[in-house]
Amino acid sequence: MTDPSRLSRATGILSVWNEYPDEDADFYERWYMSEHFPERLAVPGFLRGRRYRAIDADRTYFTFYDLDTPDVLFSPAYVARLNDPTAWTARIMSRWTGMFRTACRRLARSGVAVGGFATVARFESPADLSPGDAADLHRRLADPAVVAVDLWCATAEQNDRTSEAATRREADRTIEGAIVIETTSEAAADRARERLPALLDASSPPTTIGVYRLIAMQDAP
Repeated sequence: MTDPSRLSRATGILSVWNEYPDEDADFYERWYMSEHFPERLAVPGFLRGRRYRAIDADRTYFTFYDLDTPDVLFSPAYVARLNDPTAWTARIMSRWTGMFRTACRRLARSGVAVGGFATVARFESPADLSPGDAADLHRRLADPAVVAVDLWCATAEQNDRTSEAATRREADRTIEGAIVIETTSEAAADRARERLPALLDASSPPTTIGVYRLIAMQDAP
């Protein structure tokens, strides 16, 4: 298990939203849990991966990885993986659509627990987010079922197009920032989604706010 103190200091995030055909979901799950998660989490600097499935959102799947720093995504070890996809990965990526993939920096996290549900606000235009907003939103939501608030912003550098990206049907899109509100119940996630717009700067609203359920979490070996 990853050292909790190391996780608490982690500043890097790889965020991913995507679609995949429901009729091939079993194959997708086998690939993710038996090959892709172990492969990615074996890269030095990858600490933890979390996978979510939509309850009500514009993308079915939302995944993110905690990294020591964003620089991990530009390391030779990780770039080598991107440029040498397995046959299984190439097959999956050929049917993978609706991709948002972004190297991010964690601005701040308020709370240490991991919630089973998440309200996820995605910003596709410049977002006016600052580190103090995490604790402020946590306090203003004033809901004991909200166990954490995570704030991310896109890094200036993003990965160049890779062999893996070339197997996807569509070009990847990127975000500018995100807010992830973790809760202990679906009802609390719904409440957070309803209240969040009024708690944010009206001049830079999120593009979309979705509600997700955690389906898997794995630490680096």
